[in-house]
Amino acid sequence: MKKILAVIMAFAVSAVSAFAVEAALGVRGDVSMNLGSTFSGDGADYYGTSSDMVWGGGFSLYGVIDFYNTEQFAIGVQPELGIQFNNGVKKSKYGFTNTITNHTFEIPVLLTMKYNVTPNVYFGGGIGPYVSFQMGKMKSRVEGSGFDPTTTDHSSKGATFGVAFDLKTGVKAGSGYFVFDVRYLLNFNATRAEIMGETEDVFTRRALTFGVGYEVKF
Repeated sequence: MKKILAVIMAFAVSAVSAFAVEAALGVRGDVSMNLGSTFSGDGADYYGTSSDMVWGGGFSLYGVIDFYNTEQFAIGVQPELGIQFNNGVKKSKYGFTNTITNHTFEIPVLLTMKYNVTPNVYFGGGIGPYVSFQMGKMKSRVEGSGFDPTTTDHSSKGATFGVAFDLKTGVKAGSGYFVFDVRYLLNFNATRAEIMGETEDVFTRRALTFGVGYEVKF
């Protein structure tokens, strides 16, 4: 009987330890490049679906809640609040270049996994949905040889939804970790705007981001 109780107690302690919640808070800055972003609607009819390279950037605040932990492995969730600047597309045709500039407020929630390679280094990844809200007005700039550039503002309409795929590495530094992050953003629906009184699809974002940040456990 004592042996049975000892086994039960050992199992209970192990289970409580494994499911003890650990949390961290972090901040991250990143640069982004469109990778597969496409024109939509009338823009796709004129320019085609492909886009030239557009560079952007942003920053995020995030929390990590690990609800399953062992000495080397953890599973958790990572909610975030972030801003991305210059999400857009660009295309040159017939001597003219049209650049669409758009800024967004991002809310992703990732399911994360983490493996402790050493006591000071971890490798992890995550996947999860996000929703993006347009900030301010979308801008369309058209320029070309012998043509005065023109910029037109368009009121953005609605939110966009997508999924994020994330890989990151953390390296112990002081009381926290330096974090290096690579992420792919895949929008499900097109970013929309009001153009000449009608709401139209403008482009669909596909972006690769490279981030550096710092996170502290508590």
